[in-house]
Amino acid sequence: MGLRAWVDGRPFAAGLLAVLAGAEILLTPVVGAGILVHTGLAGQLSFLLGLLLVVFGLLFWTAPSLRVVVGALTIAVGLASFLTANLGGFLVGLLLALVGGAAGISWAPAEVRPPGRGRHRSAV
Repeated sequence: MGLRAWVDGRPFAAGLLAVLAGAEILLTPVVGAGILVHTGLAGQLSFLLGLLLVVFGLLFWTAPSLRVVVGALTIAVGLASFLTANLGGFLVGLLLALVGGAAGISWAPAEVRPPGRGRHRSAV
């Protein structure tokens, strides 16, 4: 089983977007751009929410059967980051989390057909 088959067998793009959202929200307070909205206890939530999004991204990859639950949690944490984590990482992390969660929910595994059963004969 190659890397391509592994990627195709799970919501890889959703996991990647969730990990990127988590990294962006997690690193926003660390960068110190001088325009941070929340510091102190409220700023610490950005670390927690960022780590949660990274874990959710990894769960998309390791447990694709939980994609609907993890996708809904990713969307919920992304929306919570808007209020608590520097406007959701200046909206970039929020949008990545929303798109990643929606992609995870909408992903469906490919149908596996047994060999020789893909064609139907017409009764003429």
